[in-house]
Amino acid sequence: MFKDINDGILFIAQDAEYYKERFLRQKYPDKSWINNINDNLRFLFGHAAYQGRPDYLSKKVDNAAQEKFKTLIALHGADHVFHPDYESIVMDEMSTVIGKDKGKAGRENDIDLVKGLLKFISKYCDDNLIIPYTIEKINNNEIQGLYKELIKLPRIADKIATFYLRDVVSYFELEDCLKSDDDLKCIQPIDTWVRKIVWAAEISQEKKDPKIKRDIIDKCKDAGVRAHEFNMGAWLNGAKAFNMYLWKNFQKELDV
Repeated sequence: MFKDINDGILFIAQDAEYYKERFLRQKYPDKSWINNINDNLRFLFGHAAYQGRPDYLSKKVDNAAQEKFKTLIALHGADHVFHPDYESIVMDEMSTVIGKDKGKAGRENDIDLVKGLLKFISKYCDDNLIIPYTIEKINNNEIQGLYKELIKLPRIADKIATFYLRDVVSYFELEDCLKSDDDLKCIQPIDTWVRKIVWAAEISQEKKDPKIKRDIIDKCKDAGVRAHEFNMGAWLNGAKAFNMYLWKNFQKELDV
């Protein structure tokens, strides 16, 4: 299909522009939202909730968490909602919309996800804003430390942490803050679709994610391509191939 590996990498990475437009710029047309707590939570749960299940199920958890936080913040104020003394009250409210029981969104351990993020924001983030906190850490060359803190949280792990960090880096154009291959690994989420594209394009035949990341970063350097942009394109070509076809040929797409 490709004349060589570099050709394949370039072909796949060009679709990063579609990803940025469809999944980042259209949702967040300007950057003024970074000081809005509800938009911070929208970006956060738009990444954290999407794990190991069909997207339509993840979207239910995403929407339920966002709406409940929005309601609680409107009623009581963010300082109340994120204060450690009120954690049990907030989580009781969350458990009315998230969980395995009929009429709720997600699974029982999705409550652990929400609780972990609530604690993290309360502990580390000025004004309870996680996006400015993330940007500050990346600007200070502390992305590896932030990554290590995120993967300690319940239900986050490598794939979700790197997915979130990749999109923050891309949307806010923070690529110049990443100084090493270990920094680049922090924005390289590996899922089933990325693995399949990487194997098919002969970029790597490794089975373990850390080795796949290493091969992607090395091969993208050889091709003169940003590894996280290849990652975006690889995911799109695997998970959203039909929509990509519609967009490229008819400038149309289905709901994604």
